[in-house]
Amino acid sequence: MKFGKQLKILKNSTSNIIKLYFIIGSIVILLGFLLFTNLLSKDIQRDISVVPDLYAQFIGLPDNVNLENFLTDYFMTKIIPSIDYPIIFCDSLQVPFSWENINVESINYSGLVDSEKEKLQKMVKKLHKRGSYILLYKSKHKKDLIGYVYFGETSSMKQLRFMPFVASVLVVVFISVGAFALGYMRRNEKNQLWIGLAKETAHQFGTPTSSLLGWLSIMRSRLEGRNEQGESQELLEYIGHIETDVNRLQNVASRFGKVGSTIKLQETVLDEIIDETVGYFRSRVPQGSNKISIYYFSEIHDLKLLIDKDLIKWTLENLIKNAIDAMTGKSGRIILTSVLRDSSVQLRISDEGKGIPRNMFQRVFLAGVTSKERGWGLGLSLAKRIIEEYHEGKIRILQSDLKKGTTFEIILPVRNQEG
Repeated sequence: MKFGKQLKILKNSTSNIIKLYFIIGSIVILLGFLLFTNLLSKDIQRDISVVPDLYAQFIGLPDNVNLENFLTDYFMTKIIPSIDYPIIFCDSLQVPFSWENINVESINYSGLVDSEKEKLQKMVKKLHKRGSYILLYKSKHKKDLIGYVYFGETSSMKQLRFMPFVASVLVVVFISVGAFALGYMRRNEKNQLWIGLAKETAHQFGTPTSSLLGWLSIMRSRLEGRNEQGESQELLEYIGHIETDVNRLQNVASRFGKVGSTIKLQETVLDEIIDETVGYFRSRVPQGSNKISIYYFSEIHDLKLLIDKDLIKWTLENLIKNAIDAMTGKSGRIILTSVLRDSSVQLRISDEGKGIPRNMFQRVFLAGVTSKERGWGLGLSLAKRIIEEYHEGKIRILQSDLKKGTTFEIILPVRNQEG
């Protein structure tokens, strides 16, 4: 399957998952609100059912019934047992004489301890300030006030009051989770893009490099059979250089092919890889007026680590090349040091280049971030993936000063095959 087609399938899959999340999430939230409001409406209906019930019984009363006794009996036997909210009866001076659904013993007010009296008085003041009370008059002309009935909120009223806040929180959480999931999937899609691009690059490199090596082998065999030894020897040397570069291209293709794949780590002497990489760059750095010297100081000579040789070498090449680029137009030193500390190898690569601003210490490891006019900004991103994901190590900018230089640090754990 072609890379472009794979990418299209990946994008469609991401888009479908996000759409499905918002559709299902919206349906679940809507059903939740419908269920909640249905239950709440039932509670409210139960709370107000006392009014039509009272009216029905009042209409059916015979004429000779004492209305005051009826209302008192109905209130105490029907209303009080059915309510779930606090209610306090006070005299005209707002002194409580009866209460229900309050964590205070139902005895005579004068028999209460001071803390219980204070609790009731605070509740009375709070309900009075809120306007949650009914005035009781001796006559219908409302001239003789005989008391107050203070009442709190029913559970359904509390739920109804907090419903907008709960709804807001649910919506915010729903959108936040969706945004986080979208961001995560976009990042994953971007990772898959780089992985696919790397594998496609490896695939595209593979065929022509293999073909070139084949043609070079034919040329070498034919030249070796010719009589003109001087000219043939010179051409064979050229072929040797071409073979070296083509083999290097094959190694590059092999490295790209490992991105996103399962890597099998093997016990390898890290010191030899570093020394080999440093030697390769020493013969290629500027040696004129802007001479760059590369030094390597090691304390891990024969130490073996579980690593992938090609990927570690790729990482070192990226870091050393970045150090050389940072010193463009000036002379100086690039120093590599490796030491063993607390069951880990600490490898540092220092240059005397232009330095990196502190606010870029983390961003330089993101794909696409680069200060160079050429390149995709993948080197440090791949280095971070190689060190941290494949080798369970750490890579960071240890120190950097503008116009003075930068030090990168790689930490690799020392493990055996079993560990």
